[in-house]
Amino acid sequence: MGMTTDALKPLPLNNYVLPGLFLLIVYAIGSLVVLYGLWARLRWSRLELIALNGVLLGWLVGEVVLLNLIAPISVVLAVLASIMLILAVVPSTRRYYQTQ
Repeated sequence: MGMTTDALKPLPLNNYVLPGLFLLIVYAIGSLVVLYGLWARLRWSRLELIALNGVLLGWLVGEVVLLNLIAPISVVLAVLASIMLILAVVPSTRRYYQTQ
């Protein structure tokens, strides 16, 4: 991708393997699990959605604080994660996923 490891200097990392694995496991696989849970209307899926978006917001805050990195896509992701968090906690969504 042409990315240098200069952005990783403040961190104890030599390459992007660990961050990439974290993103793959947590966001790719985690998102598929949440998607299935929401589609199947499983009770735990709403809480998993809240947790997944909380981790995403934490990741983005970490990028800003540790790496001093503010990319336009990060702002978009932060807005979308905030919207999903709000939608996950509104009373109508809570009722929808508690009734089975």
